[in-house]
Amino acid sequence: MTQDVLTTTPDKSIVDAAKLMRAQGRGSIVVVDRERPVAIVTERDFLKKVVAEGLTPNRVTVRQVMSSPLVTVGPTTSLRDAAAVMTDKKIRRLPVVENDRLVGMITTSDFFPRIDWNEAI
Repeated sequence: MTQDVLTTTPDKSIVDAAKLMRAQGRGSIVVVDRERPVAIVTERDFLKKVVAEGLTPNRVTVRQVMSSPLVTVGPTTSLRDAAAVMTDKKIRRLPVVENDRLVGMITTSDFFPRIDWNEAI
């Protein structure tokens, strides 16, 4: 689980969210409302809901493209159960929430070891 999760608010510009994601090298950003996680925006959301629709990014807010309701698990959820949720819901990112607070993110890359291909060959 990654504990350093990017967040934004529903009224922010989608361009601001995209710039933050690019700067941090992330594929998603969790949307929080009064510090409570309520939705997520992924690279796929940008593609399908902004680019493919021909919208002008500077005129689009996070609220307009965020995916909700947010599917989450708790911090004591096993990786096996988290994987089952991700498979069932067809999602690659799963926020971890405790007492309505975002505490981390599980992604598909958490299930596979990181390989340094330069050293492996």
